[in-house]
Amino acid sequence: DSRCRERVGSDGVGGPPSGAAMAAVARGEKLALVCLKLARGQLAESIGFYTGTLQFQLLSDGPVVRTEESADGPPCRVARQRLALTQASPSFALNSAGIELVSLVGADGGDGGGSEGGDSVADFTPYEPPRDDVFWKIGLALHDLDASVTRLATLGAPGCAEVQGRQFLDIGYLVHVTDPAGFTVELLQTTFEGSAARRAALAAASRGGAWEASPLAQDNDVVMGQITTRITNEAASLEFYQQVLGMKLLAEEPVPDYNFRLFFLAYTDEEPPNAEDLEAVENREWLYQRPYTTLELQLVASGPLRSVGPKEGGLEGIVVQLAECSPVRQRLKGRLKSIGGREFLEDPDGLRIFVEKL
Repeated sequence: DSRCRERVGSDGVGGPPSGAAMAAVARGEKLALVCLKLARGQLAESIGFYTGTLQFQLLSDGPVVRTEESADGPPCRVARQRLALTQASPSFALNSAGIELVSLVGADGGDGGGSEGGDSVADFTPYEPPRDDVFWKIGLALHDLDASVTRLATLGAPGCAEVQGRQFLDIGYLVHVTDPAGFTVELLQTTFEGSAARRAALAAASRGGAWEASPLAQDNDVVMGQITTRITNEAASLEFYQQVLGMKLLAEEPVPDYNFRLFFLAYTDEEPPNAEDLEAVENREWLYQRPYTTLELQLVASGPLRSVGPKEGGLEGIVVQLAECSPVRQRLKGRLKSIGGREFLEDPDGLRIFVEKL
């Protein structure tokens, strides 16, 4: 309601939303972050990749370092660096999720020092994605994928020299790259390969004065379009994300040739072009052009899925931000657990969802 709208201020990741972006947070809810645990020593290189290659911005001058409670041992010194996509053209109401990179550090705040007792600190093992990982990828929505890939290859961006965009069935025009810690990043064009006129119009509208020098050949309106996780029980997961977390189902994309199905949910009041048939292909380009982040659920036939352990690199969890007046926050009272002062709950496959104030 209006009282809630007045109390929703900065989104805590990319700055205060304005204009049409309020449609995604008017109820006081936002899909805000994906939290990735890195092996010690990977933090600086990963920050360089996301800021120098994928155009994220640091949300603090350096990682926030503090002592945190551990799930299976003594407290640890942890560094957390949040990054966000913040550059938007005047007509684009950017409200993207961001990334939190998480690493264990020494008592002095360095990435290779010892503990207060003089012993070497623990470390997360390097991330090696198993086939049954509950986490799959993050995705960036770009208007001209070929231009982006060409620019990245020219700049010598890691993993981009030999990749080439392709139209994957009737799903999207895309390419996958890997960050320095082994996490998959999908670069997804906001239009299908054959939509030349619409692609040109979107690319032109997003270009500011620095687009020719930008690593992605697009200086404005880059969105983390998807945070993609896996599920094994369609009914249980859709009920959880819609009825418990209050997200809206925007689209479904069956991929029978590869034996999986995709569901896209978000905090928004928008309706897709064909709301009567969420599988309709006409919804897909519209979906990829949203100024906010969707949660993409990949339904897989096998199970159970695996979440990384406390000492392993990988997905720590995702973050949703809720205003005090949000009906979702009211619904979660008495349901949340806590570790290290952070509130969370788990989805039906064990994915940890942290809850913060918006």
